[in-house]
Amino acid sequence: MSTNKWIALAVYAGLAIYGIGFASPEAAKIVMYIFIALPIIHVLEFLLVLKVLKSAGGSMGGHFLQTLIFGYVHWLPIWKTTRQ
Repeated sequence: MSTNKWIALAVYAGLAIYGIGFASPEAAKIVMYIFIALPIIHVLEFLLVLKVLKSAGGSMGGHFLQTLIFGYVHWLPIWKTTRQ
C-alpha cells in the first residue's frame, strides 16, 4: 500500500478520534457531515473514472472499494499511466 493511502487512513482515523472524543458538539457535527459526504463524493469519483479503471484491468470490485476508501489517491496513478 502506498504512503499516500496510509496518510489517508491516518487522516480518517484522526478525524474519527477527534469527532468522537475531543470535539465540541458543533465540531463533531461537522466531522459527521464530512464522513457522510466522503462516500458520496467517492462514488461519484468512481463513476467519473470508470472508463479508466476498466481499461486498467483488475477487479472492478477492488477498484470500487479502493476508490470508496481512498478516492483519487487510488485512481490518479492509474489515470496517469493510461494517459501516456
